[in-house]
Amino acid sequence: MARSKKDVSSVVSGAGLLTRIFTDLDKEMRDRGGTDEDWHRLTRSEGAPVIAQMAQAMVGEVESGTSESYQLTVNYDRTLVEMVEAGHYDYANDNITADNFPIEGSGSAECEGVLVHLDRYASTTEVEAEIAKRGLRPATIEELLAFGEAYPEVQREFPVVELGSSWVSSYGNRHVASLWSHSGRRHLNLDWYEGDWGSYCRFLAVRK
Repeated sequence: MARSKKDVSSVVSGAGLLTRIFTDLDKEMRDRGGTDEDWHRLTRSEGAPVIAQMAQAMVGEVESGTSESYQLTVNYDRTLVEMVEAGHYDYANDNITADNFPIEGSGSAECEGVLVHLDRYASTTEVEAEIAKRGLRPATIEELLAFGEAYPEVQREFPVVELGSSWVSSYGNRHVASLWSHSGRRHLNLDWYEGDWGSYCRFLAVRK
């Protein structure tokens, strides 16, 4: 049964809870080689950023999936077929064609890719809102294919989805491209844009 806000506030205000939190935090800090000086540092000006990060973590504002970025080189002078072949996928969906996903751009471009992870089930609208909140934009299929070519092992860990390019089938369903694996085989596939996404999915985004 869920507690009321009043009940939660009463528990939080208890000295016993604060003592337990401090004790657990002190143990974690010292297990990592921390000392009394690290605690004392929190009382000085240089400790403010650390306290702010702790507060962000407590309210769930730390951005998961964005701590590691990926440098990408996209060669727009390649055909889509060449981009797919460069990824050496074990399977590629037959509907990923130049007619359905026309190349937009020319020459070669560098960009920074970021994997956004919401760590929960979410609609495409929610994912796109989170990407925009972080000052990013959804990656295109060209950028996804550059990612798959440069970092082929990542998709063995979790699905990587692009939301910046899409194709509408004859049934009226909108699809986006994704990288995933099955039985150790690397797949380039299509997913339904309008569906909800699993908590394990990562969404490739690009810094503006």
